Amino acid sequence: MKTLSGIVGLITLLIPLLGHANAWWLPKPTATITDQDIKSWSCPDCHGRDGLSPNPQTPVIASMPVAHLRDVMQQFNHKERPSTITAHHGPFSDDQILQFAVHYNQQKWQSPQQTVNPTLARQGADLIGKCNRCHEKQGYDQTDDQPRLAGQRLDYLLSRLDQFKTNNTAWPMPKKMRSFIKERPHTELIALMHFYASLR
Repeated sequence: MKTLSGIVGLITLLIPLLGHANAWWLPKPTATITDQDIKSWSCPDCHGRDGLSPNPQTPVIASMPVAHLRDVMQQFNHKERPSTITAHHGPFSDDQILQFAVHYNQQKWQSPQQTVNPTLARQGADLIGKCNRCHEKQGYDQTDDQPRLAGQRLDYLLSRLDQFKTNNTAWPMPKKMRSFIKERPHTELIALMHFYASLR
């Protein structure tokens, strides 16, 4: 029993470390990221150097977890996520992907100034129960590979929701999220997006 108790205790200690947003277990880029590197990237054309794009349709990616950014870029590379990004700018090497991910992870999140529907936001606040199982802390959580939803651009959230809803099988997502989006009324999902966008 003491051995089992010790194992449980060790796992309890490790879980927060394994879930850290900086994903320390990932390999590190083989070279230091320089200003010249960043200038040569195509990412800032849309996302800005700091991950705070002024385009309402482009998501804020500043401070996003390294693991999440890496996974998304690899999905682009392998054509597992619908996008024109790699067609125009890729494919990217594993080291380039890690450079992008580390750079944008190190930037500071800043929620954009935007207008949301306060009535829908209040309705959405009452609907986040299931979402909170993964997108914890009202969407502020960025543990491991969870992208931040709190304060994300509303236009981006709504456009991505439409894509998820109309082309449910084309996007990589957990099975429970796929089922949730497919089953919930569209009006409820829109209210959820207004709630997340209303946060700072």
